[in-house]
Amino acid sequence: MKHVVRCVLVATVLSVEAAWAAPARADVAAPTVSGPAASQAQVHVEAGDANVQLMRAVGQSEFSGWAGRRPFSGMVRDYSVVCTAPCDTTLPEGAVQLALATEHGSAVETDEPSEIRGPSTLRGTIESHLGERITGLFILPVGVIAGASLVTAGFMHMTETCETEVGISACQSANHPSWAMMGPGIALMVVGVAVGIPLIAMHDRAHIDVVPLAQSSALRLPGTVAERPLPAGSEQGLALRFRF
Repeated sequence: MKHVVRCVLVATVLSVEAAWAAPARADVAAPTVSGPAASQAQVHVEAGDANVQLMRAVGQSEFSGWAGRRPFSGMVRDYSVVCTAPCDTTLPEGAVQLALATEHGSAVETDEPSEIRGPSTLRGTIESHLGERITGLFILPVGVIAGASLVTAGFMHMTETCETEVGISACQSANHPSWAMMGPGIALMVVGVAVGIPLIAMHDRAHIDVVPLAQSSALRLPGTVAERPLPAGSEQGLALRFRF
């Protein structure tokens, strides 16, 4: 079973040291228990990529606590693998919280539950932002290091003044910070942080289109492979996602 953790900080933690100064107090609720069995609908699952698993939420827990003097709260959803696309399966009719995952990846849940109303085709895609995260991991340290180097060099900038008296030259060096170097350095640091952190924080998104059977027969997602049901005893894992 895979898990997705969605955490929302009510207030920004200003200091890591302060955040752990006091032990967290968490109130964990038990996973939700489903009510009477809903009527089942036959669905066909398709995906643009191979080895994409359809996952369904089977329970959730809410928790809250304190980080220092600041409260936080979050939610944990438990997901189980339904099948590996393309495949045929059944899902309960109504609003169903679904997620997608690659064969060895973590669960990527949809923003909203999917509405299942009778036999349908589910077309799932995973919008990966791995490239943006890698770019952010490059921009952030480069901007901060390059900017800090310029600020340091500008702050330690030395000027030399020479005076000549009776044919004797005397030179004196003094520290005169150069804003011509410090200004661009500060700008580089700001840009590195402002651009790098949002890119690093971008998470993958899952999209699942539900097409009623009457319409799905006229539309087929190209590039699908032969049906491949989930093998027995498939590997389970833990997926964590925090949102601040």
